[in-house]
Amino acid sequence: MAVRPAPRFVDEAEATAGVFKALRAGEKLTTTPFAEAHGVELVDVTYDPITYTREPASAEDARRLGVERGTRLLRRRWVQCVIDRETGKVIPKEIHASAIVHKLVAGTAFVKPELQPVAGGTGAELWALGYTGLREARTERIGRPPNGTERNYLQMETVDWVWDTVRTYVDEDGTAIEVSRTIAPMASTVLRSRIDLS
Repeated sequence: MAVRPAPRFVDEAEATAGVFKALRAGEKLTTTPFAEAHGVELVDVTYDPITYTREPASAEDARRLGVERGTRLLRRRWVQCVIDRETGKVIPKEIHASAIVHKLVAGTAFVKPELQPVAGGTGAELWALGYTGLREARTERIGRPPNGTERNYLQMETVDWVWDTVRTYVDEDGTAIEVSRTIAPMASTVLRSRIDLS
């Protein structure tokens, strides 16, 4: 039987903004929002399984990225895991899938799975591609029951639900650059945010 993980407290807006603040300041990044949220070092993060493919854009991809349906995309899929230092066990935490127009990343480190995980995560990867003026990260989230594959990958209890989160990075001219989906157990995630009322 699967064991329900301890809660993790996540302020996604703060974590994402923090990466870009550090990048603008020229700081050397040594972690990712995922590693911080799970309280581990970057060396304790791994991907299993991980696949990179070139695929035509679906109708949803085309809508989100503002491209023609069938445009060649780089699609990255992985299960993001934490390595338990005491036991060496690989513990799955989240399922990720992302899409970006392939011609934007062809011949760059973005297309090399062996370089993962990258300090700073996707934000740092996009920055390295020259997207230093990204304007916003749009986020949509729903809660839902996992499908069988998701439940299997995440080793979830039958009754537990997942957060299904889609994030789109948008450039300074309003162009959508990269869209990603994250599936994570809802029971172990407490979402936090702060609203400045001053």
